[in-house]
Amino acid sequence: MQGIRARSNDTLGRVGMYLLRKFQFPVKTAMVVGYVLVIREALVLWS
Repeated sequence: MQGIRARSNDTLGRVGMYLLRKFQFPVKTAMVVGYVLVIREALVLWS
């Protein structure tokens, strides 16, 4: 299960980067989204 989760997160990351480039969100928005994703990952790893 761990491998599947890691792969899906990797895919989500690539899609997210593609969307950021495509729509060129403000840097602040991108930072907030990245911060939230990192926090979520940390919670998953530590739980």
